[in-house]
Amino acid sequence: MIPIPHWLSRGLLILGMIGSLALGIRLGGTLSALPAPARPNNEAVIATSIATDPPRTSAAEDGPFRTRLRIVDGLKQMDAAELEAAMKDKSTPLSMLEPVLLHWSKLAPADVLQFLSKQTGSMQTHEHLRVWARSNLNGALDAALEYSQHDYVGIGGMKREAMHAIMSETLAQGLVPDWEKMRLENFVPATWDGADFPQLAQSIRDLPLSDYRTRVIEALTEQWATSDPDAVLAWANTLDVQAQEVPIAAVISQTTKADPVRAAEMFATITAQSRFRNLSEEIATSYAKLYPAEAYDWVNATLVGDLRTTALYKVFEQFAETNVHAAAEFALNLPEGDLRENGFMNIASTWVSRDPSAAMNWAGNIRTSDADRAAARKSVGLAWAQWNEVSAAEFIMQNPHDLPDGMLATVAKFYSDKADATAWATGLPESLQREALSLILPPVKLKDTAAVLDVVLTLRGQLRAEAFQHLGTGSWRNEEQTAQVREMLSETKGVHAEDIAHFEAGVPK
Repeated sequence: MIPIPHWLSRGLLILGMIGSLALGIRLGGTLSALPAPARPNNEAVIATSIATDPPRTSAAEDGPFRTRLRIVDGLKQMDAAELEAAMKDKSTPLSMLEPVLLHWSKLAPADVLQFLSKQTGSMQTHEHLRVWARSNLNGALDAALEYSQHDYVGIGGMKREAMHAIMSETLAQGLVPDWEKMRLENFVPATWDGADFPQLAQSIRDLPLSDYRTRVIEALTEQWATSDPDAVLAWANTLDVQAQEVPIAAVISQTTKADPVRAAEMFATITAQSRFRNLSEEIATSYAKLYPAEAYDWVNATLVGDLRTTALYKVFEQFAETNVHAAAEFALNLPEGDLRENGFMNIASTWVSRDPSAAMNWAGNIRTSDADRAAARKSVGLAWAQWNEVSAAEFIMQNPHDLPDGMLATVAKFYSDKADATAWATGLPESLQREALSLILPPVKLKDTAAVLDVVLTLRGQLRAEAFQHLGTGSWRNEEQTAQVREMLSETKGVHAEDIAHFEAGVPK
């Protein structure tokens, strides 16, 4: 049996002496004893604890780690006051803080909370507080609420760590949290491990409306949905409409990524669908990637109003991305009217970005009816003008007598800020020049005015008069800019008095 050092039975009562023992054994040095707190029978208790330790069989086993284990076992015999004294000793090595704190937290959790709230760093770890909460759950919660009024306890520090520990123990013990007390701490649980989700969901549903309730619903949904999304959806439908959005969106969005068909079935069961526009579009897009025709049927049968319109747009958009020819054929089989035209527009938007000439050729060869052909060509023309106004302008120049409805106006609108837009407009047949110039000249940029004037001066008759008047109604919005244009007109060769008069007639008064 190894003799017990004189300081051991006394220094064991404070943590600094405990750490010194471990350090002293490693270094082979001698340690000075510290005064021991009054405890008449402690020496005998510790001596008995060490004396009954199993015999060692080799010198290798008689090291600092084994000694530390025996010392930790001795801590079980110490009272709260002695543990507190050990914890507060400045000479305590960090390696021995944890065992003392854990034993102390079992005896006096409120005192530990107050002590830890004044510490920093590792002294505020979650595990320490979890042990404290385990020893006296209700007491720990009450103490946390009491000490939360102190200035040294902040949301980001001790208080939050305490509430995380309390929540962990609450769930581990299968208890429903005291939400009202938790709410006062602005606490959102970080983990629900081992929790009874249906029981927690019921208690959350009865919470008063608040931002805190919303955050708790988010936290529960995030973890519950991974194991039982159907249960989460059923529970969400029992909530007030405002609270439904978070769990429904989370569950269905998560399901959409893996199984859009199942997500579509889920969406059909929810109320207040108009609040979930983004969700319906997400489902329609994913569904159409796999089964475009079925996706269309789902949208048409499940959604109404604007929700249906935007979702159908997504279906056709995705269908066209996957197989534009099949999408076009599908659109021709839809009922006549807005729905079919909407399909044409979405198909045109996708097809034009790949091959606008092919898209226009498709639209021009539709044989189902003249109305279908006109609607499809209009959709392609508008999409083309918005996608690339320059190439669309070239198409108009090459096909001036067979243009889709609205294409000229759209090209002129988007082409008006190009330096050569006026030259392009005056190169059109006179029947088209007037409309093109009336759209291009008013918004023309001041920096292009010289080039514009050169083109306008090539015009004759009424068309020239109208062109100068359009210049007057152009983009100049103050007297200084108008004066600059007047000066340019007076200095430009070929400008006549009647041209300036037409310009002045167009200038806003």
